[in-house]
Amino acid sequence: MMGSRWPSVARAMRGAMGMGRGAVEKSITVSTALRAVPDGARAAGGMYGVPMCGARGLAGSVALGQGEVRGEGGDRTSSGGATEETRAMLRSARGQEEVEKVLEAARPSSPLLLTLIKDAGDMFDPQDEKKLDWLMAWTKKQTKVTVAQRNAFITQLGRRMRGEEAFDIYDRMKQAGLKPTFMTYNAMIDACAKSGGQWERAKATFEEMKAARVQPTVVTYNALITAFEKGKQWEQAEQMFEEMKAAGVKPTFITYNALISAYASGREWRQAKATFEEMTAAGLKPTIITYNALINAYGKGGRWEQAKAAFEATKAAKMRPNVITFSSLISAYGRGRQWEAAEQVLEEMKAAGVKPNFISYNALISAYGAGWQWERASAAFEEMKAAGVQPTVITYAHLIKAYETGKQWERAKAAVEEMKAAGMEPIAFT
Repeated sequence: MMGSRWPSVARAMRGAMGMGRGAVEKSITVSTALRAVPDGARAAGGMYGVPMCGARGLAGSVALGQGEVRGEGGDRTSSGGATEETRAMLRSARGQEEVEKVLEAARPSSPLLLTLIKDAGDMFDPQDEKKLDWLMAWTKKQTKVTVAQRNAFITQLGRRMRGEEAFDIYDRMKQAGLKPTFMTYNAMIDACAKSGGQWERAKATFEEMKAARVQPTVVTYNALITAFEKGKQWEQAEQMFEEMKAAGVKPTFITYNALISAYASGREWRQAKATFEEMTAAGLKPTIITYNALINAYGKGGRWEQAKAAFEATKAAKMRPNVITFSSLISAYGRGRQWEAAEQVLEEMKAAGVKPNFISYNALISAYGAGWQWERASAAFEEMKAAGVQPTVITYAHLIKAYETGKQWERAKAAVEEMKAAGMEPIAFT
């Protein structure tokens, strides 16, 4: 049953929206149950994804911190004032009009509004994806949008890879004479990292932060190194890592994960290996994300034996390999022309209950092509489609290359036509 807060907020919202009490109670129950599920479980299923990165794993930790909402000027504010009724009604609302009715009825305080912004940012279902925009539109109508609220919107836009809109809020904030806080800068750098690795913008924002005499935190450095990693700038990532340590900021496992990934993007497997060893020597326990990055680094460096050893280490450590782990190992075997081993990994993956995704199949088809196994490449492509996994332009590129290696010119031509019919254009190496 609902507590004494029911008459104050929920009744008003029921009247405004024409909903019965039972519907509201059901919505509140569902909302409460959803929040009881661990973040990682809800986020799981993201691709490189490392739940939506990890949206809560790697990316969530890179962002603003866990379990807290901040008020104006970055002061910590309790989210305890956020009523369950309002949050549940926001989840249940359908359409901009209903969302605005919820907000008008509740007239949320600053801490509650910050919580609602975060809730809206967590809604990725098609029917809910516009709620963040509607919240922004409603908030702009108010007499004053605080720095904390702008920070929250920047954070959520970054999570949705809408970096240009995040920068627009940031620019307007400065034009309005509002002073960015360390959370503003962290959120902006993180948005750059998530929006296609806009490392130049991330670096420029970092320089603005220092010029404003705002002290970078471990979150700042983690986000910046991640931006360099996404932008394939391993030298810049390495330089920032050294600057971080020189500033007396202690790296976390997130820092090391991002740096190892940056080295992987540059095929610098030796540096990735050294960084992994430095991490463990510092007493930090590697995660499955760490091993994924290390396996990827070994694979891109043509060291499939080391990739295999790192994969076996995950099992020895009682970790559960995920789709990224398996896919990275398949890719490593493919680069090493070990197509039989790559084939076995896919079977092991399926036996472990891990569903192959397009990256898994792309890696396998590439491995077959490198091993002059065009028939197997063709069969893997058909299996992929039968499993409901949508081929990408990279899939077709690997398949066509496999056909060309096997001198199957007609099949290659047919694959190109199929690709075009699917609305894709051939890329350079096809």
